[in-house]
Amino acid sequence: MPVIKMEDYHYHLPEEKIAFFPTSERASSKLLVYKNGQISDHYFSEISEILPSDSFLIFNNTKVIPARLVFYKESGTRIEIFCLEPLDDMGEHQKAMSRQKSAHWKCIVGNLKRWKTPIKMNISAEKENIILSAFLESREDEKVNVRFEWTPENYDFSTVLHYAGKIPLPPYIKRDNIESDTERYQTVYAQNKGSVAAPTAGLHYTPEVLQSLHEKGILQDFITLHVGAGTFKPVTCKTANEHLMHSEPFIIRKALLENILNNKSRSLFAVGTTSARSLESIYWLALKNYKNKTSNDFSLAQWDAYSLKGEGFTLENALEFWLENHLHKTNEEILANTSMMMIPGYKHRVVNGLITNFHQPGSTLLLLLASFVGNNWKSVYEHALNNDYRFLSYGDSSIIVP
Repeated sequence: MPVIKMEDYHYHLPEEKIAFFPTSERASSKLLVYKNGQISDHYFSEISEILPSDSFLIFNNTKVIPARLVFYKESGTRIEIFCLEPLDDMGEHQKAMSRQKSAHWKCIVGNLKRWKTPIKMNISAEKENIILSAFLESREDEKVNVRFEWTPENYDFSTVLHYAGKIPLPPYIKRDNIESDTERYQTVYAQNKGSVAAPTAGLHYTPEVLQSLHEKGILQDFITLHVGAGTFKPVTCKTANEHLMHSEPFIIRKALLENILNNKSRSLFAVGTTSARSLESIYWLALKNYKNKTSNDFSLAQWDAYSLKGEGFTLENALEFWLENHLHKTNEEILANTSMMMIPGYKHRVVNGLITNFHQPGSTLLLLLASFVGNNWKSVYEHALNNDYRFLSYGDSSIIVP
């Protein structure tokens, strides 16, 4: 595994290049295309004209939850709780969101030093008020374990968050939420609740764009990876090799694997870094279980993909491994976890191209992009900076074909 110096993956990002608000229309964002070493400029509404008809796009259909809860003590002190992941149902977000009466979550708490006793919030729902209480249970470094309880008890936690919470915008968008964020910091195809950050490469798509892709014969399918706050964690080490990558849960679905297997001659594009990370993890988890003569290890460690030797083990082998050993009539999906870190020098096993936004300097997402194009990321970003592209979550898009 190569040593990756982080100083080589920094660039100057002026604040005026950061998109603090979305464009007026999703598909009106700009679209940079990098192919065969050449760069061209387009609008996202043209994407169906740009992609070849034999393309296969895979989207992350996770849904952002309103994970920011703001409480006020009787003294007026503000306590902000950011729900990160469920503790009762580790990784099983759908189950965690359907809990009634109480829920346990790992959280980040603002003004933690001022929180000593239980705090309450009175929420106006459609027909009645909900009383939400938060109890500080334990601390683990920067993270806090919090127990929530509410009345009436027949509401599930998803409904409680709907009325009480706010959409968690990225930390570099230093403004209060506005009403449109509830819609625009969410993809139009979002389905499975659980993310605390949006898979932002998908924010540009509209039903009309998706329909135009379909009419051209471009296949579309979905994978679910619940994006955690770790996606914004900066790399503070001198080398990427020293960085501790966060883990995220994702779902391996039988129908998706069959679809990829039946269309293996198509060019597979990951819509976003989260889709790319999930799809590549599917291959390596299959190889890991195959080589270790196991069949139930569903967690991929940060550097597994670099220590496992995949020569002779094809994508077709990996898909067939899952379908023959795990995914059958009585088991349509598997919950897995990945801490995989994709860095320059990584050899892609599943994904042929990437559709993604423009990422922060020195971030793991920029390293993932560079795993597709190597040092050419610099010319891509230089072009974007010099041609009025908008950066980060609410920014413009790109198609990267290695």
